[in-house]
Amino acid sequence: MDKALKRDKTNGRIWISMGDARALADAGNGGPAVTAYEYAQEYLPDASVPKHRIGNVYWAGKNYNLAVDFFKAALTADSLYAPSYLQLAELYFKVNRFKEAAANMELYVRLTENPTTDLKYRSAQFDFLAKNFEQAVSKLEQIKNGVETPVKYRILGRSYFNLEKYEQALLNLNTLQTEAPDKVEGIEYKMIGRAYQNSTDTTIAKDSLALMYLAKAAPTDTTENLYSEMAEISYRLKKYEDVVKYVETGQKQFDKTSVKDKFWLAMAAYKMGAKDSTMYLKADSAFIAVQETNPNHLPTILYRAKANYYGHADRDTAYVKSIPFYEQFVEMAYANKEETKYKYDMKVALKYLYSYYISVKNDEQKALDYALKGAVLEPNDPDFKKILAGAKKVVPTSASKSQ
Repeated sequence: MDKALKRDKTNGRIWISMGDARALADAGNGGPAVTAYEYAQEYLPDASVPKHRIGNVYWAGKNYNLAVDFFKAALTADSLYAPSYLQLAELYFKVNRFKEAAANMELYVRLTENPTTDLKYRSAQFDFLAKNFEQAVSKLEQIKNGVETPVKYRILGRSYFNLEKYEQALLNLNTLQTEAPDKVEGIEYKMIGRAYQNSTDTTIAKDSLALMYLAKAAPTDTTENLYSEMAEISYRLKKYEDVVKYVETGQKQFDKTSVKDKFWLAMAAYKMGAKDSTMYLKADSAFIAVQETNPNHLPTILYRAKANYYGHADRDTAYVKSIPFYEQFVEMAYANKEETKYKYDMKVALKYLYSYYISVKNDEQKALDYALKGAVLEPNDPDFKKILAGAKKVVPTSASKSQ
């Protein structure tokens, strides 16, 4: 090549070949190769190739910023020079800039006359990493039969999950489990669990399946306290001892307990009171912890009333302890315009308050006031009808009139 250059120093192609030879001869020193490519730029009508080659040299030397600059310069010289799009895509992928990687790979594929299945799969991978889930799914569904790696089911499963297409997510993630059980990661177990929770399939035990998969993911998940979800699911499944177990495990793993966890712990203790009445007051203690953080949480107030009612065998004590919470529950339900939402518990509370004020306090007016509220809430309730029909005189207070 030296002899050829002596005969024609203005031959850009020879300078390109010289640069290639120098790059191969001494990969650790890219200077001579870059010099040759710079000469090539002077003598070639299209500078895209030498600029691209300079970009390759800088990439090999891990000078990624300069590599990007020269690949872009190559595309400025020729916007259809496909190899620079490919190099930019792979370089951006290397430094975790996935959106740029996906965009450049997309352009490379478009400029490739007959893109291979492997290339299309690579493009789908980049779309997935860039969170372009619709595009990733669209590409991969077209070529998945030609892709051998079971990792394709991971990309499809995770993408469908993020698109909230839970049935397709389950189909692909369960296939991943079947074909490559050793490749399933904790995040996939978490997605399977949550996908079952959101599944529209009524023929499966969704809660039990969700619990099983979340249990597989929870021990290694440091980003979320999955035990909190497991406690809630266990409550729905009426596995109250498990609620306590999961809340306590989550507290140990994350060194904290959320208000939501405290609530489910309290609810589990309350439900366990049906078999062991001492649990009602333990439930009340747990509800106190919830109320300290969220004093106006209506369900907590309601269940403090219930826990105190059932937790005291003596009727007078039960009245004294539970009445303030029932009154607060009723007052706040109306204030929040949630009396219809809690209609059943409101009717129970209003009847209980009527009974307390008529039989304990001998306050007929206040008792009838609560009965009237109940009749407005549920006009066909036979108990409220009987109370009001038997009253000699019903003079509702202004508060009752406004409900």
